[in-house]
Amino acid sequence: MPSEAGRSTPSPKPTSSNPKERLEDLYFKGALIGSGAFGNVYAGIRKKDGLPVAIKEVLNDNGEEVDIPALGGKMPKEVALMMQLSIPPACPYIVEFIEWFDGPESHSIVMERPEPCQDLHHYSIVCGGSLSEEVAQLVLLQLLLALCHCEDRGVRHGDIWNKNLLIQTESLRVKLIDFGCGSFRKDPKYLGAPQLDVDVMFTIRCISSMLFRLVCGTLPVRSRETGSLDFPRAVSEEFKDLMDRCFSRINYLTLEEIASHPWLQKSW
Repeated sequence: MPSEAGRSTPSPKPTSSNPKERLEDLYFKGALIGSGAFGNVYAGIRKKDGLPVAIKEVLNDNGEEVDIPALGGKMPKEVALMMQLSIPPACPYIVEFIEWFDGPESHSIVMERPEPCQDLHHYSIVCGGSLSEEVAQLVLLQLLLALCHCEDRGVRHGDIWNKNLLIQTESLRVKLIDFGCGSFRKDPKYLGAPQLDVDVMFTIRCISSMLFRLVCGTLPVRSRETGSLDFPRAVSEEFKDLMDRCFSRINYLTLEEIASHPWLQKSW
């Protein structure tokens, strides 16, 4: 698995919502920039310094609450997950949590808003429907670092796909976003082979499907004649091998095995 420079054992520090001021006292809320099953996301600006932010508003009925004394007590689960991930040293490949505000009917999560950026789905459309293997390799490396950080902090994202990854269009820096489907890691649940965690298997399958679509422009399909994956465009032999192994029905790859695969070591 790729490593992050400067990683150390985190020391939780109590943090809570801002009890003295309201969201509207500190931020300008602008246009709607995203929506999903758990809430709406708006562009925002921090009043004191003009910092671009994203403001996610979630109805309290839509979110699970957890009680974690080390993080400040009772709070929405998504807030707790993001606070856990933001304990220093944070990961540059996960969207930065800034603060949150509680309300009688909803709560708001304030996060960084990188500029200029797009979600990976729309970025690939702008690029003609697919990405070069070189760019896809860079995306995957950053995603693996983000997931490694999540694992270190006991967090599972639960919804890996191209709309939950932002890419800064000038630097190609990737940020993992939206922990609304996330959870704190519990005792492993096994399916079949005892060494494989079901949550990890699901994550690997999501990563594999996303990567295939980024490079090939389509969802993975097996040939009716041979049962092997069909590749609709010319790709490297290393990429073919990685995809064949990721979609194996017998031997599932781990995140560490994906990270050490020759395709991710390939120089372009």
